[in-house]
Amino acid sequence: AVPHLKTDAAREAYRAFVAAPPPKAFALAPGGAWAWRSDGRAVMRAAVERCQTRAKEQTCKLYAVDDTVVWVKP
Repeated sequence: AVPHLKTDAAREAYRAFVAAPPPKAFALAPGGAWAWRSDGRAVMRAAVERCQTRAKEQTCKLYAVDDTVVWVKP
């Protein structure tokens, strides 16, 4: 289970991320903010930056890059 995905929309977004072709990255924050990017350069940076705009004072971190989970449990 992906941590911090608190809404149906967030879980649906993760399913869309999984189905997307690489390059892709999915970022999330403890409060439930998330974002993903695909089909471009710098997808990791773009996913984290987009997530951060939604996260307010929490910190977004990468959860997955391409088909690999890179999340380190705190």
